[in-house]
Amino acid sequence: MENQEYTVIGEVDVKNRQSHKEGISKKIFNSEITIYPVGTYKESQYRTIGFIPVSYTHPDVYKRQITIYPVGTYKESQYRTIGFIQYEEKEYIAVKKRKINKIIFILIILLLALGLGIQYSKLQNQQNQQANIDPQAEDYQSQLKRPDNIDDSKIVIPGYGTFTLKKGSDTIDTVLFNPENNPCFFKFTLIDKNSGELLYESKLVAPGKGISPVKLNKKFDEVNVYEATLLFQTFDLEDTKISYNSSNVDVKINVVE
Repeated sequence: MENQEYTVIGEVDVKNRQSHKEGISKKIFNSEITIYPVGTYKESQYRTIGFIPVSYTHPDVYKRQITIYPVGTYKESQYRTIGFIQYEEKEYIAVKKRKINKIIFILIILLLALGLGIQYSKLQNQQNQQANIDPQAEDYQSQLKRPDNIDDSKIVIPGYGTFTLKKGSDTIDTVLFNPENNPCFFKFTLIDKNSGELLYESKLVAPGKGISPVKLNKKFDEVNVYEATLLFQTFDLEDTKISYNSSNVDVKINVVE
């Protein structure tokens, strides 16, 4: 019984007495009686003596014996009163309909909100990621190949030794690249080892991309060999807020005439 759906059928007087409201005639329990709108019989004047499910989609239900269940069978937390059938003087049978389960409804709303939140977060992350991609990075196919004994989950770091540039120039003719099939983005930072000065900093460079030439933050006006540190920072391809291990490489900047 509790899995059935119920609908309003109105209110009736078992003795077929007329009400002050307009009603409609129906065949109920082999008798022609008048059904009145819900609310005709006030809760303050009548008490519930039982519940009866009446399916509006099956009119033949009015022509057969119907079981009345004890008060409390249909819990208030799960059912609501949608109509009444008067039984005797100031007594009626309440017609019940299942309520929408509020907990399930709230859970559905929360799940939908969670799903939308996840999608929004992914969209935001993609937008932020695109904004952080280095515009100077272009396709680059290096000669560096992943060793057979290193699986695809490992990060391959290219080696650098000496960068050469001409006196008075701020541009190094080299390629800072992220090897193909690496499982992360690269970010390159070049720092003067003695002064700590930031000489260069890239944005994110995807696997199979490289930056060339490399324009530094200052010109070198003296012929000399400068000590520097090239920092490799690594970030997840899907969520750039996730960073992996970084690597420092000691390099030299050779300024020539």
